[in-house]
Amino acid sequence: MKNILKILTVLVITLSSISCSKDGAEGASGKDGVNLANNTGFDVTNTTGQTITTSTITPVTFENEITDDANAFNTSTSEWRIPSTGFYNIIAKVSFLNNFPVNTTGVIYIYKNGVLFKSIGQPINVVAGLSISTNTKLNQNDVIKIYILHNSLTSNTLKTGSDNCSFSGYRVY
Repeated sequence: MKNILKILTVLVITLSSISCSKDGAEGASGKDGVNLANNTGFDVTNTTGQTITTSTITPVTFENEITDDANAFNTSTSEWRIPSTGFYNIIAKVSFLNNFPVNTTGVIYIYKNGVLFKSIGQPINVVAGLSISTNTKLNQNDVIKIYILHNSLTSNTLKTGSDNCSFSGYRVY
């Protein structure tokens, strides 16, 4: 018990010595003097139940904006325009309404400036969903967009809401 208390005390002291601010004030900084004044993020979802045609790389529609700190996400094009050069985290996930037959594969893509940047493909007949995340340096005005593909014999519809179909990103530094 004494050892646990010592560890907790060290942890509390360590955490209290790390200060971060996201208030945008000039000179706001976190650990190691990283300027946090330009940190920004967004979170969007699909609420329309978009139909995805078989064997067609399809842009995912994200029309429901939950948050967008820098007004950088365009809900009419489902594109995220990077507000400032930095290191970013990008996360996207989609789930399908109906199960797929055996041997169905799905791919989720991140496009940067209209060109394939990252992708992940996997069987989706058991778990009818796909997700992708990456950390990367992006330049101001780079444009990020999410696409998906499945090779089922029939079209399928995306589930809606943040637990099923979402796209988010934020500047790490």
